[in-house]
Amino acid sequence: MADGDEFVQPISDIGTGSAADRPDGESVVETTEASWLSRLGRALAGVLIGIVLIVGGVVVLVLNESRSVTTARSLAEGRGAAIEADAAAPLPGNDGRLVHVVGRATTDSLLADPDFQVTAKAVVLARKVEMFQWQQHEDTTTQTQLGGGETKTKTYSYSKIWSARPIDSSGFRQPLNHANPPFAVTEKTIVAKDARLGGFALPDALLSHLPAVDPVAVDAGALPKLQAVLGHPVSQIDNAVFVGANSALPQVGDLRISYRMAPVGDLTVVARQSGAGFAGYQTKAGDVIATILPGRLGLGEVFADPKHENTGLTWLLRAGGTLAVLIGFALIFTPLSVFADLIPVLGGLVGFGAVLGALSLTLVVAPLTIAVVWFAFRPLLAVAVVAVGVLGAGATRWLMSARRRVVPAGPPPSQLRT
Repeated sequence: MADGDEFVQPISDIGTGSAADRPDGESVVETTEASWLSRLGRALAGVLIGIVLIVGGVVVLVLNESRSVTTARSLAEGRGAAIEADAAAPLPGNDGRLVHVVGRATTDSLLADPDFQVTAKAVVLARKVEMFQWQQHEDTTTQTQLGGGETKTKTYSYSKIWSARPIDSSGFRQPLNHANPPFAVTEKTIVAKDARLGGFALPDALLSHLPAVDPVAVDAGALPKLQAVLGHPVSQIDNAVFVGANSALPQVGDLRISYRMAPVGDLTVVARQSGAGFAGYQTKAGDVIATILPGRLGLGEVFADPKHENTGLTWLLRAGGTLAVLIGFALIFTPLSVFADLIPVLGGLVGFGAVLGALSLTLVVAPLTIAVVWFAFRPLLAVAVVAVGVLGAGATRWLMSARRRVVPAGPPPSQLRT
């Protein structure tokens, strides 16, 4: 194989017994061989991708921290502005203000899903639909050869799962015999149009955010009609409807349909009083507050969950942005390790140093970006973030220095990377 060439071995079936952890479908293997020049070309192209990832990661960090600051300020503003209001009768003087109302939700309606003849005395009725589907798993191993060549082996395996999310099988590496059909029935949420909280009307937009967690039983008498409408065998399993021939041996495309409700009962609302109803409260910080929760909760309890959710989302996006920056720096350093892979043991040392270098730069760039956004809101926290980043970068530099002092015992025949 000449330098610059790549060779892809055709996909081969390796049988259902080859992947013990994927017993539902066969696995296929694809082997790709790339020369040193081909790898170097991809690595140089990856530098541009790395720059894009670094810029994108920084943008994500900036937007995320800005969002987090806005949400934190909005919650603090809302907690301070909210007033207690009696659920029995809206006071005209409270119109336009952020009110905290606790009372019992009522409705004269009986909620019904006409498609499945399911009814419930509730303010919210939600239909959940799951389908038995194929999912694809991909495992990759990479082996560097003497002279800088590379052999990459990808194993694609398939299994079946119940999922409420449609899995697009058109992008599968082996779509034959692994096609997922579209959902024959979709999820649905029904809210009571006449629901009230004492003297307050509960609008649809607010009720749709009320968690529906209580199970609702399906009337077995409706199953024959359902079978006629759906055109497939229908049976009942606990509180769910199974659409398919055999619930013990489900097939791809079979459905599980279940219901949850938010029953008539105690509710807590924190929102802007709008006449005899509720609407979103626009904070000066930028967010809109309109919360509805089951039970009788104090103001502190109402604002506790959004604070925790804001913290969790902030750290999730923070990790994503930081990872993008890290991958970006790693891609920029990749050509160095590809050059060094002409001698496998040298490639390993350079590759390890490149990873530490990328980590060191990331531990400077990411914390500094976060600190810049937070400095105006929480200066002490910003200083602490920068200090942690500097300490982390210093630690990785020390590891790099220590690694250089290590003398390898001798070159292995090949180096395995995963």
